[in-house]
Amino acid sequence: MHFTWVSASFTIIKSQKSARGCGSWVNARQWFTEKGDSVGSEHNMQTRKSLQSVKLPIRVELGRITITPGEFNQLEPGDILKLDTRPGDELPVFVGNYLKFLGKVGLLRRRFAVQITRIAPS
Repeated sequence: MHFTWVSASFTIIKSQKSARGCGSWVNARQWFTEKGDSVGSEHNMQTRKSLQSVKLPIRVELGRITITPGEFNQLEPGDILKLDTRPGDELPVFVGNYLKFLGKVGLLRRRFAVQITRIAPS
């Protein structure tokens, strides 16, 4: 039996850097730049506005553990599961179901946060 402990949600603060070359997905800024703004400029502006309001599910995998069905049946509130990661390890950051980044867990204004450290290898 395999369990993954994942966070419920994160607030993503986008930096000014371009995400060029981040796997198979296309960065909106890159797409508009390559397509050119001169043709259908009004349509492009509407599309840009629409893309800015799209919400993407982000999840961070804190670690993994494998236990037997018997151990699973004996789990009770207060039990501690030892994960395969250590404090300070880079953790996988998923956008939807796709591994896109690696990051480190920390605190930001007394809340858990993840700092993106690098783009995940393809």
